[in-house]
Amino acid sequence: MTEKEYIIDSFKKNLKKLKDKKVVIYGIGKSTKVVLDEFTDFNFIGLMDPVKEGDVIFGKQVLSVSDIGNMDVDAIVIIARASNLSIIYQRIENICKSKNIEVYDINGSLIENIINENQLESEYFNKSIDDIKNVYQNYECISFDVFDTLIMRKTLYPVDVFQIVDKKAKENNIYFGDFYSLRTEAERELNLEKSPKIIDIYNRCQEKEHFSDEIKEKLMKLEIETEREVLIPRTEMVELLKWLVSKDVDVYLISDMYLSKEILEPILNKFGIQGYKKLMVSCDYGKSKCNGLYNYYLDLTKKEKYLHIGDNYEADGNMAKLNGLDIYSIKSSIDMMELSNLRTLKKYDNDFRSRCIIGNFISNVLNNPFAFYKTEGKIAIDNNYDFGYSLIGPFIFTFIEWMLGEVKKEKIDTLLLSARDGFIINEILKSKKLDLDNKLNLIYFKTSRMSSAIAAIKNEEDIKYISSLAFSGSAEDMLQTRFFLDSNDIKAKEYGESDEKYILRHRDLIFDKVKEARENYLKYIESLKLKADANIGFFDFVSSGTCQMNLEKIMNKNLKGLYFLKVLEDYEGKLNLNVSTLLESKFVYEKQSCMFDSYIFLENIMTSYEPSIKNFDEDGLAKYLDESRSDYQIEKIKEVHKGIFDFYFDMDIALSGKVSNNEILLVDEILKNIKNEYSLISASILKDTNLKDEFCSREFDSAACLAL
Repeated sequence: MTEKEYIIDSFKKNLKKLKDKKVVIYGIGKSTKVVLDEFTDFNFIGLMDPVKEGDVIFGKQVLSVSDIGNMDVDAIVIIARASNLSIIYQRIENICKSKNIEVYDINGSLIENIINENQLESEYFNKSIDDIKNVYQNYECISFDVFDTLIMRKTLYPVDVFQIVDKKAKENNIYFGDFYSLRTEAERELNLEKSPKIIDIYNRCQEKEHFSDEIKEKLMKLEIETEREVLIPRTEMVELLKWLVSKDVDVYLISDMYLSKEILEPILNKFGIQGYKKLMVSCDYGKSKCNGLYNYYLDLTKKEKYLHIGDNYEADGNMAKLNGLDIYSIKSSIDMMELSNLRTLKKYDNDFRSRCIIGNFISNVLNNPFAFYKTEGKIAIDNNYDFGYSLIGPFIFTFIEWMLGEVKKEKIDTLLLSARDGFIINEILKSKKLDLDNKLNLIYFKTSRMSSAIAAIKNEEDIKYISSLAFSGSAEDMLQTRFFLDSNDIKAKEYGESDEKYILRHRDLIFDKVKEARENYLKYIESLKLKADANIGFFDFVSSGTCQMNLEKIMNKNLKGLYFLKVLEDYEGKLNLNVSTLLESKFVYEKQSCMFDSYIFLENIMTSYEPSIKNFDEDGLAKYLDESRSDYQIEKIKEVHKGIFDFYFDMDIALSGKVSNNEILLVDEILKNIKNEYSLISASILKDTNLKDEFCSREFDSAACLAL
């Protein structure tokens, strides 16, 4: 199906209800013409476009917002990229609401109804740390559970640790069997008999597999090391413990665990968990909370008033109460996930890589058990580092892992990471270089639509195509911005002359600029010393293929595109590009991924600390446009990048293997939390988000796309 066929089919299926209504189309592109030509029996009373107000296009008047206010309009259909819908809707929202004008996209969805997430209610959302601080004086002893209360793993489930150990055991030539199954079964069997220590579990593993004492010791050591790597403190709870200790409260720790006190105490000490009276671990007593551990605690302390704090409904709740302790229940991060907007992530827990991503994500955003206090189940992120780590990091991690898989599959030996979208990926891969195939030539490739478009022109058809791309300015402005003509060389436009005809009157001057631009661009490319027979991969973020198409013309060489997503376009020069994408390629009007819906904002993050490239000089050196961002804006981007960088290497330590479609859907689901209806984000990266697009000569608030 072509884009034209898709537009016709979608309009026919989804918007036939508007046939007898007075309809305005927002958009003046070729798809609008398709609709006007195909649906002549509809009552289209005008078009809208902020740049062309007052003009007549396709035989229809281009209306302003004030025109709409003075007319009888039933509906507006926005024919634009899905990622631009919210930006456009904000321009017309007030007048449409005041006039009861319905606003649809090409798929027949009411824009106003896209934000439709149910608000969650829970008593837990009213819990705060002050609940405990206000009553602590009523108790002689206060005890804490340990795992998922004071500390937690960055894996989704505890047994995921065993899969990490399995991977490490194979990588280190220690054990090549099914360690995960062996380890889980051994613990399960022993739990039927007593509360085992880790050495008991490994003795049982040895009995089953008959491996040597040396292998047993190495595997056990590997598990303990892995636990240390994946464990983190629940910071608010640790601070609460410290506060209680400072108030001279007798604090005890009670844990159901196979890691003994001897192993656990150094871990707790590393996290600043100190000052408690005693750590009581089930494996040291041979009794769990459910079958006698609380009795040891009560016999030891001999007090009257006890409070126990923990997350497990049975062990820290019912069993504590049965032993005469008052309880204060908190929730683990996974239980908090179930209560919140994040509950949808649970459906992606069916592969190990995805579980590790979910675990790492919630260990950050749900580290605080009181994170939902007064938020109605929404996560809250108040700094740029956490914004990058938790919301953007998972997507970048999965893309890089997918891209490296494609590099290997396609036998790519040279990877061009295009400026400026490839900057953070280049920074990550430079740090990962010891793990990469030494034969991979990794290059941060300097390019832009502006610099490549002029250098790629070969004929009048190319000039026509470049001049047809979106531009918020006059044809005279375009001649200077896109074709680099001097203002003194630009001729006056004749009355009634089309933009295309006017621009082509400057063809000779344009071709002079093309020759200079191509020669200079080729000097830059020659400086990279690419091998003539190199198999070159070309990274782009979200693109219809413009830069790759231009570069192939300039270099006279086919490239392998590796994109987050390719926007489908019927232009012949892009139809045969060799491109693989992380996400399914669609037409701009189709329902897209969250990443696509948000990519205009994400371009503010997927960027470098330099301005966009204008062109190249006679020495092949890049010439930059003036920087439109402030130093403060660039610092914010650096903070987000630090979070992305850290997330990648936190995950990279534990994971290997092929990226599944499940994982791709998961990280896109996580990404939707950058939108206001799903989360409460006060990170400064969402403030002052104007994006300047010099190639299209426009400036807009890139965060507006997050409203939908």
